[in-house]
Amino acid sequence: FCFFFFFFLCCLLCFHLVVSSAVLDVYKVRGEGQVKVYLEKTPVILDALERRLFKTRHRTLDDKHAINLPDTGNVPDASRRSARAFSSTPVNQLALSQMLDALRVYWCNDNQYRPYASAGGMYPIQTYLLAYQVEGLEKGTYLYDPHSHKLLSRGNTPLPQIENLSAGNKEWIGDAHFVLAFALNLPDIVTLYEGSSLPFGPLEAGSMAQLVDNYAAKAGNGTCHIGELSPSRNKQRYGTE
Repeated sequence: FCFFFFFFLCCLLCFHLVVSSAVLDVYKVRGEGQVKVYLEKTPVILDALERRLFKTRHRTLDDKHAINLPDTGNVPDASRRSARAFSSTPVNQLALSQMLDALRVYWCNDNQYRPYASAGGMYPIQTYLLAYQVEGLEKGTYLYDPHSHKLLSRGNTPLPQIENLSAGNKEWIGDAHFVLAFALNLPDIVTLYEGSSLPFGPLEAGSMAQLVDNYAAKAGNGTCHIGELSPSRNKQRYGTE
């Protein structure tokens, strides 16, 4: 079984979890009932202006007993930005390789090393590439091998029109050059962590996404995370069981 965390890269970067009905009961988190009640009674803001005002509102905190921390003088790297406008030029393989450097396996002092954490050092997240406009790559699905830094062709199912991947972002995702999908491979972790395996998946995928974001920015490419994606036909699309 695989659970997918999606990322549109070099155009958009998205996040989505697909849970099969067979194991739905496993994915229960503390406070799930309270969240459901809150969602049911909280109205969704649909007006564009009201949504923008909500995003830019000032969030006040009670600082009566606040403790000032020492100023370190550190200057943050502000190169990472969410992008929703992209070049019509296909992504070249060097730029793609530079982004996937964030996920590859390195060797340090005779030990394997990856620049992000994983529960128990298991690294059960697999990375799939949906190539739409990548120089030198046929349009299709590929599995990334972090050990060899290679792309392995997967699946015979034609890719869907990229505009149809996210109904809420149709106006701009059509310019996306490719999609990254992170899949949690349960056999690699569930025998150690049982039901906790699913919460560990988003934690690891989030770390991976942040790294890819940073590496993409250094390569001069824009990314954007998308939280809404149709889960239909994912297994066929990625050639998984």
